Amino acid sequence: MKNCLNKLFGCLLSIFVVTPVCAASSNQLLVGKWQCNTSFTDMYEVNVTSLHTFKKGGSFSSSADVELAMPKSAISVGYHLVAKGDWQVKNGVLIFQGRMTSVENTLHPEWDQMLNLKQLIPDTLKGKATIKHLDNTSLVLNDSHTGRNYSCMKI
Repeated sequence: MKNCLNKLFGCLLSIFVVTPVCAASSNQLLVGKWQCNTSFTDMYEVNVTSLHTFKKGGSFSSSADVELAMPKSAISVGYHLVAKGDWQVKNGVLIFQGRMTSVENTLHPEWDQMLNLKQLIPDTLKGKATIKHLDNTSLVLNDSHTGRNYSCMKI
């Protein structure tokens, strides 16, 4: 069970790392708030809704609601994650590093006491994504870790 949960949280963190990577190329276009919604099925059914604020000075804050479910199963895990850190753009790639400031189990808090799931979520985050598209209202990034494209809308 713990091996399965390690894979589940690896997927969760990849999503959280990529979604804040949702904006780049021109620093002026990147600055602001971005709403990202991502869903896909890989090893798990993954749904992420996130909000990322990129500031002029190179800092960011992010929050995400992440739900991961095992396909064809009633087993799912949901977390609300909050992070902050620094970002920069180099050669069309958004690079950021930060730290988790809050992790809350939103679906099964009792599992945290039984399985100690929070220990599987690292305190620090690092990520990179190639900017595929960026304009005043939308952004598409390709995560260098997973190869997936992620889309965001400026709000």
